[in-house]
Amino acid sequence: MSANEVERIRAEAIQNQLLSWNPAGLHTLYVTGSGDPFASPLFRKLLQTLDPNSYPNLRLRLHTNGLLLTPDLWRSMAKIHSLIDELEVSIDAATDATYRRLRRGGELALLRQRLAFLQSVRREGHIRRLVFSFVVQQENFAEMPEFVALGDRYGADRFYFSGLINWGTFSAKEYSDLAVHRPSHPRHSEFLSVLSHPSLSRHNVSLGNLTSI
Repeated sequence: MSANEVERIRAEAIQNQLLSWNPAGLHTLYVTGSGDPFASPLFRKLLQTLDPNSYPNLRLRLHTNGLLLTPDLWRSMAKIHSLIDELEVSIDAATDATYRRLRRGGELALLRQRLAFLQSVRREGHIRRLVFSFVVQQENFAEMPEFVALGDRYGADRFYFSGLINWGTFSAKEYSDLAVHRPSHPRHSEFLSVLSHPSLSRHNVSLGNLTSI
């Protein structure tokens, strides 16, 4: 048995133990802030096999980049459709060029297909709230208003912006160069100008930690 298989079995055992402790007391399950749930065999299996009858008070929050959420995959999770309170799609761009750059060759055209599908799912009432999120940095901050317009086209209920945080991904110099929301950044005044755009003051737009830095 490979090391990866041993780790998968261990992770699944931990997950099952957590879910079995107090099924009636489980109210919110967030899947996931540590990677796309549909790229993970462990989380994908969870969402395809979770039995709502075992968790009478459970509501789900799903966080994904959207690319793997195809109609076929959505149908395979039919049992949990009624449990989804929120589905958040992290995008971080509003133009093809920026999306390809930040998502390592990803195509916004493909994502648009997925967003159109999610818009139809939202209209059918299977998702209570569709959220589009955007981590702000030097490479994309100018597209914040355009991102809201993109979300409007696909029926997003809310928009969430947040400043880039260094979780050890970047060197101090790299982070300093990217973190345009910090007052020390040479383009910070441009960033503040973008923040004054009327679309970013709407009631359904949250600026997250951008307002506290």
